[in-house]
Amino acid sequence: GVHPIEAEDVPPTHPRWHPYNIVNIKTGMTYQMRSIPLVRSSDSFVVLGGGIGTMIEAFLAYAAGKPLIVLTGTGYSSDNLEKLAENGYFDHKKIVKVVFTSDPEEAALKAYSLAKERRMKT
Repeated sequence: GVHPIEAEDVPPTHPRWHPYNIVNIKTGMTYQMRSIPLVRSSDSFVVLGGGIGTMIEAFLAYAAGKPLIVLTGTGYSSDNLEKLAENGYFDHKKIVKVVFTSDPEEAALKAYSLAKERRMKT
């Protein structure tokens, strides 16, 4: 995971520790500051469920034209992103069509295929 400075050295007993964070990137940045490099470094962006920080990252990915896939039905606030996407877009600019799915496997496959397609164009 890409850790903000607040969570760089959390022990395994801490609620923010996760066993599947295999590659830990200590950014020295706050939660808000890490969002831009995180999005800019992505070939595609998948929202797996989260709060305001996750939603801000989704909007940053959209604004940057990154393929954006949102996993729905997570129980987190980010489930509401679908309500904001009229015809699959967050605004009148229609920068990139947002894909919504409740299937994690479909989200992963779509993220890969859209990222590959985008890379072929550049």
